[in-house]
Amino acid sequence: MVYVGWKQLKAINKTNEADFFHKIKVDFYNQVAQELLFLFDRAALFFVKPMDIKEPFYAVDTRQLNEIEIELFKKISKSQELPKFYSLEEVETYLLNELEDLFVYKKKGVMSIEDISDGYDVYFEIAVNDETQKHIDFLRERFGDKEIYNGIKTLYNDLKARKNI
Repeated sequence: MVYVGWKQLKAINKTNEADFFHKIKVDFYNQVAQELLFLFDRAALFFVKPMDIKEPFYAVDTRQLNEIEIELFKKISKSQELPKFYSLEEVETYLLNELEDLFVYKKKGVMSIEDISDGYDVYFEIAVNDETQKHIDFLRERFGDKEIYNGIKTLYNDLKARKNI
């Protein structure tokens, strides 16, 4: 009887774990995250820190996209227009914070590096780039905190060491 109960609890735990992984994946891969990843993957999104504006932003360079990619983007975004820019808050909310959360899950033992590798290595490969590094450097300087988004780089290096990216 105890053995049967133990087996049932183990099965429930596996189901809960799978449900958790599915939920965070769905939460992560929302429409804005899809747009950002699409543009970063095609080198069409650039961090811009103008002298005359207090807040930097990401500019979309449509010259980096061919006609097919523009049409694909419109399908992803469900819009007939390509945006001219994205705010720092959008990139933080829909991409950087989500990647940093994965570091927290790993640190707390909720997810393993294998789990992250299986589900998110491509996102790290695309999202950890020179433009997002400029963004992170800007935030670190603005707030005087060199630890901002350190988890992203740590996971990226862990994934890279595993040869997944």
